[in-house]
Amino acid sequence: MKESSSEADTRVLRVADSFKGQRHAWVFACDPGGADASLPAIQRLRASSEFDFHIVTRGRAAQIFSANLSTVDVTPKGGASQFVAERNSPSIAVVTVPQRMSTEVELTSTHPELPIVLIEDYYRSSFQYLELAREGRIEAPAAICAMDQMAEALISDTYPHFGDLVEVTGQPAFDALHGEEAVAERVKQRLGTDMRPLVTFMSSFEGPTFVEGFVAAAADALRETAFVFLQHPRDGTSPEEYNQIFHKQGVFPLEVPSDVTNDHIGAASDLIIGRRSTTLLRAIHRRKPTIHLQDPTESDPLPPVISGASASASVQRSGALIQDLLVPNSSILRKLHEAMELHYPLNSGAAERVTNVVQRLARPTNSRGRKPRVQQCRAPHQGLQSPMPSSRRSPRGAL
Repeated sequence: MKESSSEADTRVLRVADSFKGQRHAWVFACDPGGADASLPAIQRLRASSEFDFHIVTRGRAAQIFSANLSTVDVTPKGGASQFVAERNSPSIAVVTVPQRMSTEVELTSTHPELPIVLIEDYYRSSFQYLELAREGRIEAPAAICAMDQMAEALISDTYPHFGDLVEVTGQPAFDALHGEEAVAERVKQRLGTDMRPLVTFMSSFEGPTFVEGFVAAAADALRETAFVFLQHPRDGTSPEEYNQIFHKQGVFPLEVPSDVTNDHIGAASDLIIGRRSTTLLRAIHRRKPTIHLQDPTESDPLPPVISGASASASVQRSGALIQDLLVPNSSILRKLHEAMELHYPLNSGAAERVTNVVQRLARPTNSRGRKPRVQQCRAPHQGLQSPMPSSRRSPRGAL
C-alpha cells in the first residue's frame, strides 16, 4: 500500500488512558521504523502513570500506535502544526526523524527551551535533524539515543559538536525479537511456501531499475525459493510494474494476504535481502541471515556488514550468495551467527534505557526553565560492542 508523506496527513493522537501523569510528553514518529522504536518506551512510561502522551504521526506509523495503544484522534482543523503552535510546552518531546521535518522544525522554534530526546531507529537516521541543528535552523536535542557504539561513532565522527549528547541505549524495537517459531510456521502455511525456503526482498526506494538488475542476476536462485517482495509504502511505482519485472525473469513472488504484516513476513523468512532498512536489523536480532546489497553511491559499508553480522554482495553476485546462505549449517552461516550474538545481543533492555533518559531529562509540565544540561554519555551497555576500530573515531570538539 502506498503511503503519503504529506503534512496534511499527519495526525495528533492522544493516548486515551494515560491522562493521569504529572508530566506531559509529545512523541513525533511519522514512519513505521520510528513508531516501532518509540512504542516500547511509551508503553513503559505509560505503565508508570508518570506521563501523559500526545503522538504526532501518520500513515502506517499511526496504525502501529493505534493497534498497540488506546488512542483518540485529536488533530485540530489546522493540523499538527496548529497543535504544536498553540499548545503549552510539554515536559519533553521524543523525536524519531521522518523524511520530512516541517513539524519538528516548528516544534523547536515554538518551544525553544523544550528538552528533546532523539531516538535513532537506524544508523545515521538522526543526521537530517543534526545537520539542521548544526546549521542553527533547529534546536539541538538534549540527548541522542543510539543503537550501539558503531552508531555513536558515526554521530561523533560526522557531528563532533554533538558527540557528548549521545547515549548508547540500544534500539527498543529489537528488545524481544525472538521466540517466534509458532508465528513463523503459521505464516509459511498461509503463504503456501511448500517447504521451500522463504526469501524476502525489502525494498527501500531503490526503484524499478535497481530491482530489475537484482532479479536478472538472482533469478536462478530465486526460482528455487518461496519469494516475497515487500514494496516500500512510499515507493510510487505501481505493483504491476514490479510484477512485470519479476515475471519477465520467471520469478513469481508470493501474494501476501492483507492480514499478514511485514513483521510477520520478517519472523517467517529464512533470508532477508535489502539495502538500507530497519527490517534487515530486525532480521539480525531474530538471528536470520541477511544480505545488504552494496550501494554504488556509498563508499563505506554499513555497520552490520563491517561487524560481520550481515553478508554483503553486489547486485551481480547476489544470486550466488543467496544459494550459499540457504545451505544449512554452512560455514558462512556460522560466522554470521557468531557476529550476530556478539554485536546484536537479545533482550538488550533498550526500552528501559530510553525510558530512563526521558525520565531524567523531562521537566515539570509547567516549567519555563532552561533546557536541562545533558550529562556526559554513560558507559555503553555491555554487549553493544563497536565493530569499528577505535582508531577511526574522531575526537569530539568544536564544529
